[in-house]
Amino acid sequence: MKRQIKELFLLHFLNDGVRTAIIVILPFIAIELSLSLGQVGFLGSSQPLVAAALSLPAGFLTGRFGGIKLIFSLLLVYSIGIFAAAFSQNQIILFGAYLLAAFGFGMFHTVGFSLVAHQSESKNIGKNLGSFTAIGEIGRVAIPPVALFLATTIGWRQTLIFMSIIGVVAYFFNLYFQNKNDKKLTEIKTKQNHKEFLKDIYFIFRNKKAFLVSMSAILDTAASSPQQVFLPFLLISKGIDIASLSLVMGGFFVGSLLGKSILGHGTDMFGHLKIFIFSELSMALTLILIAQSNSFIMLIILSTLLGGFTKGTSPVVQAMFSELAKKEHYHKIFAFGELMIAIGAVISINLLGVIAEKTNISIVFYSGAILATLAVLPIIYLNKTNKLINPKQEALLS
Repeated sequence: MKRQIKELFLLHFLNDGVRTAIIVILPFIAIELSLSLGQVGFLGSSQPLVAAALSLPAGFLTGRFGGIKLIFSLLLVYSIGIFAAAFSQNQIILFGAYLLAAFGFGMFHTVGFSLVAHQSESKNIGKNLGSFTAIGEIGRVAIPPVALFLATTIGWRQTLIFMSIIGVVAYFFNLYFQNKNDKKLTEIKTKQNHKEFLKDIYFIFRNKKAFLVSMSAILDTAASSPQQVFLPFLLISKGIDIASLSLVMGGFFVGSLLGKSILGHGTDMFGHLKIFIFSELSMALTLILIAQSNSFIMLIILSTLLGGFTKGTSPVVQAMFSELAKKEHYHKIFAFGELMIAIGAVISINLLGVIAEKTNISIVFYSGAILATLAVLPIIYLNKTNKLINPKQEALLS
């Protein structure tokens, strides 16, 4: 494996692990800084909010300048944001620090998915995207439980400082080796200016197939994204103590890892339609069961399944987006896709956070079950009406 590919995988490990860790320790921060569930929802949605704002710029910059140096620069940005969060004395400073960190996280997936898809063939793109996302899940499995443990022992502020130091060291370590070895990963590069790029994005928005895929992606994200933010609060409401919380959440992240790998491979074997429908309906059932269960053993099992179905759909959705364009347009289609996904996450996390604050935390999970069920409808409709898509619109993505 090329050194640059290894670097990309390592970056995904750090990116997804750290961005998840600063969310799962929110209960500790909420207690000290007196945050409401609505404010927790805002912090949890800061990452997809910024990702939505930066998805199109990320696609343009990837096509114009390449993505590797961009991703490493973002590593430094989110490390600085996390360091600032560690010294937050009030909610305003904390929100600003989280937004800065979110700026660093915001571009990663658009750039990363474009690079991985560009290196793949159509026959194995689901597998490769699944492996790439699985690496991110290894980060989610490894880093957040450690962060939870450290937060309970040395405090959440010291935990954030520790994570920020790791990011800064990784950045300068790579910078040193980049200067010694100037070989570059094959990347997508075009001479398009920003007006031409935005014109192509506009045509993608008008494409019927892209619209239906994006609707399924939005509903899938709206069903799954709030769960990662609010699952710790649901577990605490059921009487799970802080020491046991890391164990149950560890099951969630293990399930995420397995789900992305298995469902990514399943996409290549059985097609995205069957795998997507299976995943969404299974997610809906699991969300209902975990909202109702109070058994500690059952909560571990259900948390693991929930991680598998909520996060495992990522490579399936990305594979669906990849079918909309040829390789030279991947940075555009993934920028479009990340924009749609981020919109779904931002709206659902904020809205359900406010609703949960007015009612109870279980509403997040029952609402997620409804949204997951609805997510299958656009993709089923697309499968039945694929031949009706305007050929002129379809050609815009070829």
